[in-house]
Amino acid sequence: MRIGFIVYAPSQINSFIKSKVFEELREKTEITLFCTNKELQKELSGIYGYESILLRIPWAVRKVVGYHQMITLWRFKDRSMNHLVRAMASFGNNHQRALWKCVVVSEMSLSSLKRILVKIMSFNPFYSFVSFAQELIWKINFLTKWRKVFTKEDTILVPFSGHIGADFSTLVWNGRRHKKYVVAIQENWDNLSTKTYITQKPDLFLVWGKQSAAHLRNVHRCFDVPTEVVGSPRFGPYFDDSKLSNPTVSLASGKMVSLKNKKFVLVAGTGDGIDDEMLVKSVQSCIKNLRTKSQEIVIIYRPHPMTRTRIDFQALQRSIKNILIDSGPHARDFGHHNALVKNAIATVNHFSSEAVESLIAGVPSVIPLFLGRKDANYRYEHILSEWHHMMGLALIPQILTPNTKEEFEEVLKSILTRPLKSKSVPIDWICTSDLYVEKVIRSVKKNHVKIS
Repeated sequence: MRIGFIVYAPSQINSFIKSKVFEELREKTEITLFCTNKELQKELSGIYGYESILLRIPWAVRKVVGYHQMITLWRFKDRSMNHLVRAMASFGNNHQRALWKCVVVSEMSLSSLKRILVKIMSFNPFYSFVSFAQELIWKINFLTKWRKVFTKEDTILVPFSGHIGADFSTLVWNGRRHKKYVVAIQENWDNLSTKTYITQKPDLFLVWGKQSAAHLRNVHRCFDVPTEVVGSPRFGPYFDDSKLSNPTVSLASGKMVSLKNKKFVLVAGTGDGIDDEMLVKSVQSCIKNLRTKSQEIVIIYRPHPMTRTRIDFQALQRSIKNILIDSGPHARDFGHHNALVKNAIATVNHFSSEAVESLIAGVPSVIPLFLGRKDANYRYEHILSEWHHMMGLALIPQILTPNTKEEFEEVLKSILTRPLKSKSVPIDWICTSDLYVEKVIRSVKKNHVKIS
């Protein structure tokens, strides 16, 4: 078996390159690295020392396939609440967009004409015409040009990141068209329950857990695509205690600060960023109101790397003396934050995969439901109950969901005075445990044999 591994998004470098997944695969099987843009190719070569083959996807292909993704989202919007929210907020009329405006930024910025065209083209015969145009532009651009691309590879691994774009569909189509065994790999927790729909089916889908396998069926209607549960490479460090004993903070100055034997609360910044300062100050208020001996508790704030609203770090540090901001050059190193999660008294976050990590680590996770854009009608309490990957989380005792700022402070005060730390919660249903690479290779070989 010879594998072609394709990287097409920056996040995949963290998930599969920094995590050493590609390196381990290379040690256990023959493998070639491909990528779909020059910037990624330069990063792979210059920083990580991996040579890769560039797969060019022309601008016209990206436009047609991206447009097909958008009209597919509107056409099948009723399959899940997340897709409905995203479709209405992006393509609905002014009333619909206001009604479905979400606390999490879910909408695309499009003109009125484009929104109308998306809705019109989602109906037949127009939808069939765009699907035909997509197939035609793939044949024109790739049937001959890519015939010799995968000459040595019999298996193609394609990460699925769940975003509207041309890469995944185009790569799966090409792999299958050129008679390769195409294996899709789930990259993140919500990839199969949010954002877009799978229109080109791989031969095999490797997923985090049974929850995601169900999403593949009930959201994407991929009833005939075999699935194998392999977990996530990002959670591997939680199953190796030697990597979790010394939590550190990477400061902007480049200095690394050890938190060994220190008490701290970990606050994860949000993508929107508008509530980060309030969250941090609320945590500080709770700590201040505790007894003197609890004043030693440190606040660790990790800003979201892609936040849309940056706060003034220096001003925050001047107003809060016991805060450390994990935003330095090593803050995004693979596995850096795992020890912070494992050793925290509690984590504060907004439905990120850090909530799952907290469960694995046996640490209570506080998810405030009262934050987000004030003018949004679709709130966090709706997300918790209605988005596929969130359903059932509220039943887990270590997940705490205060509805008001006052409740948030009470919950946090309770945790700080009587820590809830306990043994980890078994969450194999969401994400199975370690040995990721071995499971990937075993799953591919097992299913490859079935069709050989």
